[in-house]
Amino acid sequence: MSGLFISFEGIDGAGKSTHIAGTAHALRAAARTVVLTREPGGTPLAESCARWR
Repeated sequence: MSGLFISFEGIDGAGKSTHIAGTAHALRAAARTVVLTREPGGTPLAESCARWR
């Protein structure tokens, strides 16, 4: 299996979600498979931990 791992980092409100959505849209338009995830997050356990911060 091969692919790319692209990471977006920045402070809250920096525009990460906007750039991620645009990048995912462009990749999908180019017939690429896209999997979006975030850290912490993506699973029920991680989501419950994120609420404690």
